[in-house]
Amino acid sequence: MKRNIKTAALIAAVFLALPAFENQNGINIVNAGSDNNTREYSPQTPLPSDNKSEVPVSKSETAPVPETIPIHSHNFQYMTIQEASETQDAVILLRCSCGITNGTITEPGSALNIFIEDIIRDIANAPENGTVTAETKIWICYNKAVMDALLQRPDVTLVTNYRYNNVDYTVTIPAGYEADTLLDENGYCGFRYLDKVFGGSEVTA
Repeated sequence: MKRNIKTAALIAAVFLALPAFENQNGINIVNAGSDNNTREYSPQTPLPSDNKSEVPVSKSETAPVPETIPIHSHNFQYMTIQEASETQDAVILLRCSCGITNGTITEPGSALNIFIEDIIRDIANAPENGTVTAETKIWICYNKAVMDALLQRPDVTLVTNYRYNNVDYTVTIPAGYEADTLLDENGYCGFRYLDKVFGGSEVTA
């Protein structure tokens, strides 16, 4: 009888201690003494409280893509910055639309063209049986355009005062002369050649 009382007391003590054992070890023991004698383990993980503040997750911002600048290809244009005169060729600046410049150049022959154009204009505008005088310290020839102007105005006399090797000369093409016969194979007429044809002379002070 005493043994039965002790056994009952032991079983009661086990059942009383079981909840504390489960809480301390984080397990639940179910179906004890069943046929398959299985045990299930369930971790006692506390659920997050609604009162806990959530840590904000920082979002990375995408860096702005820099604007692509198109590649500029320079296209230099001629810009006259100094007009030609009878003594100086025109000066031309190479300039791009973007404002960049690439130096200056002179226009070869532009000063001679001014000299020729002035002579042609003077011959065309000369009075009847008039005389046109050309003065130059640089140029030593005429071209076909001047000779053609004389053929159109056979009444005009052309006097040329020029400098050659630092010496001043004068020579005259008389009115009515067949001026086109004075041209060489390249279409020019040198002043020194005119001296031989018409007997030019040195100018003395």
